[in-house]
Amino acid sequence: MNVTTSSNLDITKYNGIIIPCFEGQQPSLETLPQQTATYLKANKFEGKYESNALFSIPLEETLVQYLFVGLGKKEELTVEKAMCAIGSAVKTLSKKELASVAVSFTEIEESILTEHFVLSVVKACSLACYAFDKFMEKEKEKQKIETLTYILSQTHIQAVKKGVSIAEDITLARLLVDEPANLMKPKNVVEVATRVCQKAGIEMKVFEKEEIEKMNMNAFLSVAKGSDEEPRLIVMKYNGNPESDEIVALVGKGLTYDSGGYSIKPTNSMITMKSDMGGSAAVIGAMSAIAKEAPKINVVGIIATCENMISGRAYLPGDVLTSMSGKTIEIVNTDAEGRLTLADAITYAIQKEHATKIVDICTLTGAVVVALGEDYAGVITREDSLWEDIQASAKRATESIWRMPIDKNFEKKNKSTIADIKNSGGRWGGCSSAGAFVGAFTEGKPWIHIDIAGSAYLESEKPYFTAGATGSGVHLLTELVKHWAK
Repeated sequence: MNVTTSSNLDITKYNGIIIPCFEGQQPSLETLPQQTATYLKANKFEGKYESNALFSIPLEETLVQYLFVGLGKKEELTVEKAMCAIGSAVKTLSKKELASVAVSFTEIEESILTEHFVLSVVKACSLACYAFDKFMEKEKEKQKIETLTYILSQTHIQAVKKGVSIAEDITLARLLVDEPANLMKPKNVVEVATRVCQKAGIEMKVFEKEEIEKMNMNAFLSVAKGSDEEPRLIVMKYNGNPESDEIVALVGKGLTYDSGGYSIKPTNSMITMKSDMGGSAAVIGAMSAIAKEAPKINVVGIIATCENMISGRAYLPGDVLTSMSGKTIEIVNTDAEGRLTLADAITYAIQKEHATKIVDICTLTGAVVVALGEDYAGVITREDSLWEDIQASAKRATESIWRMPIDKNFEKKNKSTIADIKNSGGRWGGCSSAGAFVGAFTEGKPWIHIDIAGSAYLESEKPYFTAGATGSGVHLLTELVKHWAK
């Protein structure tokens, strides 16, 4: 999709026109067809939030679709509300088979159109055009929006470009997660990461099974050994400040499919398990975005990618593993596999890449979905200053997060009677005990844990999202890294 900007609204250039308006404010209609006022009156459009008026007006030999969108009262408007209202409008017109659509900001005061506001709304509009329809022959044939034009002052061009850019990286993550598991194997994740790194000029190294074995990454390997697909360890390096020894590690969970292993999932829970690599998708998307932004900081993205399957080789409940760190792990649940891959990936980050800060991101627990639903990611950190950092970053990224507790009580849940630690603390407080397990491998480094099990994949559509992958975490990680680079 081509994205352009224009200072003036020329109605002859577009098949669809979106005009957001405030409640109690008469929209300016000088450049619009005479019938517009009549249609607005017929639709009883008053600009109330979540209200709209959609109608068609003939122009020469075509029909132009007009969609007036209510923003509600001006003093009550937030960036998130604007994203939902305007993004939803773009999603509506994206289904109308229109080649060219304009989004007019002419009814919104310049004082409201900050860089953050424009960037965020443009991001939402770009994400609203996403459709994973490659396997739907009739849907593929439908006309998609080819050109999306924003009508606003040309002083906002950079904000528009930034919004489009981050949306592209979020879309990359969505495509990775939405791809069926029979087509997105560990080797395919490597292929995508390779293309991203080559385009971004990022250094990349891929470790095959034999090399992983030499590093004694037995927790990771145990998860992978039930599958015929060999695991891969992907390492992506962005060196933005070669003079510094500080290195931020972004560690993404990369289970391209999770059957649960011998602690097998029910069928309904398996259907969406292609999404269990949402953390790795977020890291790949974020590394692309970080390279574009070029902050003065060193970042290493690490992904331990594999499948968790059942076979005669698969690991079993009751097994005891020795992780790369040397800690022994009692396996009490083979469906608590993601934390095992993260444990070795974090150890690798510290021991081999000399990471000084750790951020892991993962679709780790059903418990976080029960606690927070699909709108929030659960965040765990021991340090208040790190929480403040990620909270500020989440606001800039317009991603919702919630701090979950971690203390000795949750660490005790993971205590084993036969090994150093066990891989599940049970059902109660599952998000925090899982986070505490991961934290046991961070060697005291500053650490943030992000559980996106709810926010990474939607069961039903939302204002500017279709059902399926969301790309949760891409923008958040990017903003966090930029924050630390200041």
